[in-house]
Amino acid sequence: MLNISLAPGVYLAYSYYGPNSGPYGNAQLNLECLNVTIGPSPANQEGVIINLSQRLVNTTNEFIFMESSGNSNLTCTTNITINNLSLIDATFYSYINQVTAVFNNIYFSTVGGVVLTPIDVSAKPLAMPDAPRSSMTLNGGRISNWPIGDDGIAIVASNQCDLIINGMALNNNTGSNMFNVMNASFVMVESVVTANRFRNDMFSLSGTEPSSMIVNCTITYNNATAPGAIVSLYDGDVSIQNTWFQSNKVVYSVLRTLGTMDVSGVTFTNNRVINGSILQASNAVFDMTNSTLYDNILQNSNVMNFYASQVTMSEIIFGPEIYENSVSAPATPLIICTDGDITLVNITRKDDSTLRLIDCGLDNACNVHGDESLVCPTERPSPKVGQVGGIGGSGVSVGSGAIAGMMIGSIIGVACITCLGILVRNRIKRKTQ
Repeated sequence: MLNISLAPGVYLAYSYYGPNSGPYGNAQLNLECLNVTIGPSPANQEGVIINLSQRLVNTTNEFIFMESSGNSNLTCTTNITINNLSLIDATFYSYINQVTAVFNNIYFSTVGGVVLTPIDVSAKPLAMPDAPRSSMTLNGGRISNWPIGDDGIAIVASNQCDLIINGMALNNNTGSNMFNVMNASFVMVESVVTANRFRNDMFSLSGTEPSSMIVNCTITYNNATAPGAIVSLYDGDVSIQNTWFQSNKVVYSVLRTLGTMDVSGVTFTNNRVINGSILQASNAVFDMTNSTLYDNILQNSNVMNFYASQVTMSEIIFGPEIYENSVSAPATPLIICTDGDITLVNITRKDDSTLRLIDCGLDNACNVHGDESLVCPTERPSPKVGQVGGIGGSGVSVGSGAIAGMMIGSIIGVACITCLGILVRNRIKRKTQ
């Protein structure tokens, strides 16, 4: 194992052979096949800055660069641990297999407007299909003020590499996505994502595994500049638990899924949604429990929209929402659900009770189950033999035994009336005689 201990100070990029040729010190470190730890000296656990803002000619801003050009079948393992560094205009790039990287309390920032993803980890496709998957763990730390623009570049990108984030902060960044994760597990816990600008989806998840989750996070004051969502699941699985979505601006939705999404203990408040819905699902499985929605600003939008999906919702509180610049707001139902099934259990309405819970008038409206199944009553069948009702009737079925009893009762009643009539007539005859 190799330990690289750094004294406090600022480390700049430099060249051994002049500014126009490499190798370059403090930049583009290739750590392939090593088991290495980099960080401050044991006597000083802070004060080490890697500053690549004034990069040399022919260099890029990668602090660590691993690509294995022309060697897609690299069979060794790489283990990297980096502790307590501040990286200015310095990035991490890995395009090899079998990498385990752990960053503890690493602070990424920029002063030079670097147009590179701060953290970009991928595995080479089909290089070693049976090899252990790479992983990237970020414990603590922060990525801030990273203005890479919004033209297809993410702040953190991971493809075929598991991404685990614990207690990290992202703030004041600009990118197409904050996170772009494909074909891997994604776990984010106890983290804060605030005041970022994004063009597409802030969390773009595709092919994520069932272990993927966003737990105990705070996601606030983020701003979309084009149609997208805070979290978009294009396929795969994700669970979102005990997370707070507040004061985000989106041009489509806060959560959108085309896969399997489980939402539990989540609060949505003060989010501005334009031309969409707070929650959207299409050809998906969507389960939501113990969650609350209130005081969101809906501009030409509604609360939920589900298409061709299997939806289960329980212990949900609908609070008042703010409908803005929408002529259809008074008639907009909270839920639009078509071509699927929805189960509603223990739904609490604290909003304007004149709004419909769900749109039942659609030709292809969802089948509604659970406590709220009577919200969309099915069409009553025509009366059959043995059924009382019909047009204007109650539609209550009557058994054959009850029908026989009714007939016998009618016969006895007619006989009693006939006997009474005979008695009255005989009495009148006696009096007249």
